[in-house]
Amino acid sequence: MKLLEVKSLANGIEVLAPMIEASPDMIDNWDTDAIARGVPERLGWSEDWLRDIDERDEIREMRMIQMQQERVQEMALEAAKSAGQLGKAVEPGSIISEAARQVA
Repeated sequence: MKLLEVKSLANGIEVLAPMIEASPDMIDNWDTDAIARGVPERLGWSEDWLRDIDERDEIREMRMIQMQQERVQEMALEAAKSAGQLGKAVEPGSIISEAARQVA
């Protein structure tokens, strides 16, 4: 019975794959963590091969924090680049120099 569930899941994913590709939010209907833990169980894998749920959640949280830190660093770099261009002289023939010439 358990192996039948795994085969059914695989068949279902195969059938739904084109729709999932067109609309990835379909996956929101599934508890992917339950599937990721249930399939190995049904296939007879050792429980030792799966991480403890708390450990998994800690890894995810650390990954999220790292991604946020990287985003902040990228934003700071972009801000520094933009700030460096603020003091740059207006280039002759640029749109800004033409607009300034027309106003003057």
